[in-house]
Amino acid sequence: MIIQEQHGLFPRIVGKGDRAQRLTELLQRMRIENASSNPSILPTTATMPSTTLENLIIIDRETDMASPLLTQLTYEGLLDEIFTIHHSTTEIDTSIVGAGPVASSTSTDSTPPAAPLTRKILLPYTDTLYASLRHVHFTLAGPLLNRVARRLQSSYESRHAQSTTAELKSFVQKLPAYQAEAASLKTHTSLLDALLQRTNSAPLFRASLEAQQALASGNFDATAVREAVEDLAARNAPLHLVLRLLCLESCMAGGLRARDLDNARRTVVQAYGPQHLLTLDALEKMGLLRERGALPFSLPGAAAIGGAVRSGVGRSDESEAAVAAAAAEAQPTNYYALRKPLGLLVEDVSEEDPQDIAYVYSGYAPLSVRLVQAVLQKAQLAKVARTSFGSGGAAGADAGWRGFEAALANVRGRTVDEVQGSRDKAVKSRQVLAGASAAGAMKTSVVMFVGGITFAEIAALRFIGKQEEEAGRRRVVVCTTSIISGEKMMDAAIARSRGEA
Repeated sequence: MIIQEQHGLFPRIVGKGDRAQRLTELLQRMRIENASSNPSILPTTATMPSTTLENLIIIDRETDMASPLLTQLTYEGLLDEIFTIHHSTTEIDTSIVGAGPVASSTSTDSTPPAAPLTRKILLPYTDTLYASLRHVHFTLAGPLLNRVARRLQSSYESRHAQSTTAELKSFVQKLPAYQAEAASLKTHTSLLDALLQRTNSAPLFRASLEAQQALASGNFDATAVREAVEDLAARNAPLHLVLRLLCLESCMAGGLRARDLDNARRTVVQAYGPQHLLTLDALEKMGLLRERGALPFSLPGAAAIGGAVRSGVGRSDESEAAVAAAAAEAQPTNYYALRKPLGLLVEDVSEEDPQDIAYVYSGYAPLSVRLVQAVLQKAQLAKVARTSFGSGGAAGADAGWRGFEAALANVRGRTVDEVQGSRDKAVKSRQVLAGASAAGAMKTSVVMFVGGITFAEIAALRFIGKQEEEAGRRRVVVCTTSIISGEKMMDAAIARSRGEA
C-alpha cells in the first residue's frame, strides 16, 4: 500500500491463486478506507492510477509447488540448496573456505583461540564478482572465475610496466579494489569447488537429479520413479532427496495413487524410522504430498468442501454451484496440460547464451515465471511455446491475462484481473499534471510472490527484466514474502513433525 500512496494506484492488478485474490481484495479495501477517511484532499496520488507504475502481478506459491522441489541449477540457487543462504550470508565449513582473518586479541593468555569450525560468508549484491556469478548456470561459473583470475593476474603484472610516478600512483589507488576482488575470487573458487564435488562425484545427487528431470519432462514411468525412490532409500540417501522426489511426483501427477502413497510411507518408515510418519503427515498438510483425487489440506475449509461434495445433500442449487466452483479451484495444477501451451519444456536450451528462462533448470521453465510472461511477454511466450496466444489481439501488459485464459484454467486457484479507478481520464489528467516526459518514461511492473520464491525463479525474472529494460518497454521489480527452496520446505516438514514449528 505504501507504493500506491507514493506513486499512485496500480492501473491494473493481475494475479493467480487464492492468496493473490485475497491480497487484491485487501489492497482494494485499504484504498476505499483511505479514500473515505480523507475525503477533503481528493483527488490525490494515492487515489488515482499511477503514470509510473504499469501493473502489479501477484503469484500465489500454491499455483506452482513443483518448481521449488526441483534442484536449482543457477550458482546462487545451488549455493542455497547445499549451504543455505540466509539474509545474504551463508555458513561454510572452514575446511572449504579457510578460517578467514583472525581477530587480534588483547588477552594476556598465551593460549591461541580454538579455530572455528564454520565461517560466515557475506554474499552482498555490491560484490561485482558475485553479481556476475549469481544468476548464471553453475557449470559456467568455473570459466567465468578463470577469466577473472587471468584478468587480475594481468592487472598485477602490469605494475612492472609502470615507469612514471603517476602510473604507479594510479596502480596503488586501484590496489584495494584488486585485493577485494582477489579475496572474493578465492572464496567463490572454493565454494564452486565444493559445489562441483557435491554434484559431479556424488552418485546419489546425480540419481536424484536425473529422476527430477524425468518427472519434469513428463516422460516418466511411475514404476521407474518408485524404484528410484526405493533405491535412494536403500542406499541411505539423505531423507530430503527421497521426500523431494515423492512430493515432486505428487505435484506433477496431481497426487499419488492410494497404493503408491502407502508404498511410499512404508519405504520411508522402514529406511528412516517410524517417527517420519509425522513428517509425511506434515507434507500432506502442506499440500506437497497427497492422494490423487483428494482436495489439498492447505485449502481453507477443504475438509468441509470435500464432505459436502461427497454427501450431495442439504444444499440449494446456489450452494451446490458454489461448492462445485470451490472444488474446481482447489484442484491441483495440471502440469501435463500446461507443458505445451506455456512451453514449460525447452529443447536444446543453451546455458552459455540463454535465450529463455528455461536455462535455470536446464530445459524446464518454472510455471510461476511463465505466468508472469503470460502478462508481460505474450508474443515471446507464444513463440517459445510455438502457439498463438489467442484471438485477444493485444500483446501488451495492458491486456492482462488475455490470450491465455485456456491455460489458466489448468492452474490451481482463482484468477485476478482488476482495473483500478476510471483509468483513462485519471491517467490523462495525471499526465497533464506530471508533464509529457512522465507519459513517455519507462514504467515499472511489480511482481509479487506470496508464499516464497526460489533464487532460480529470481534469476529467471531478472532475465525477463533485463530483456524488457533493454527493449525500453518496462522495468521489472520482484517482491516476495520469503526465499524458499526444496531443502527448506523439507526442513519445515521435519520441524513440524518434531513440534518445532
